[in-house]
Amino acid sequence: MYEVKDLPQNKKVFEAYPELKDIFSDLDKQLSSFSELTSDQVLRYIILTYHFNSPLVQSKADLMWRKKQAMLSAGVKADKNGFFGEEAMKIIANQHPQAIDLKMRFIRFENNLDWVELSALTEVYYDYIRTISDESQSTGNKTASDIFKVKQAIIKESEGLKNKIDTLSSKVFKGDVDLVNYVGSTILKEERRYRISPEVKADVDSKKKSNG
Repeated sequence: MYEVKDLPQNKKVFEAYPELKDIFSDLDKQLSSFSELTSDQVLRYIILTYHFNSPLVQSKADLMWRKKQAMLSAGVKADKNGFFGEEAMKIIANQHPQAIDLKMRFIRFENNLDWVELSALTEVYYDYIRTISDESQSTGNKTASDIFKVKQAIIKESEGLKNKIDTLSSKVFKGDVDLVNYVGSTILKEERRYRISPEVKADVDSKKKSNG
């Protein structure tokens, strides 16, 4: 769908695919945050690395090789030893927060149903882990044997969930499974807070407005 590999460098991604501009319409701050790369180069990199129709994704090649080729195809220069500049390396290593925001938006848009399922499974998995902790700290009227059986059952279920999460995250993130930790630690945390109470949601929305 988004064939940016052969898109001339003098033609912007948003010009070739106006619908992408709508997807990132509220992320102007992130798009303007780069100092060594242009926002267009970052978008090209994201599409080449995570778009299901990207020839690099279709190649099933090693993830790091794909990332390097995506960066080169995006027009980012490497030095004589094959290394990119600091900003490009942070983007590749998922250590650039603004780039992560853009990646997550694109991935979520492209894998909407799988994203919802992954989010739900991850939330349930964390609930299982918390339940194990709660069972360990509260005995009540249960015997040690009862507690052990409950914990073993929960652990078995959580292991099955973890396998499902690993499989789905590999599909959604095109093998870049490190990003699933970002989903679990950041996005789900906020979405779960939204469901606690209207007051908490109002507080989160207020902080978002004040920050940006």
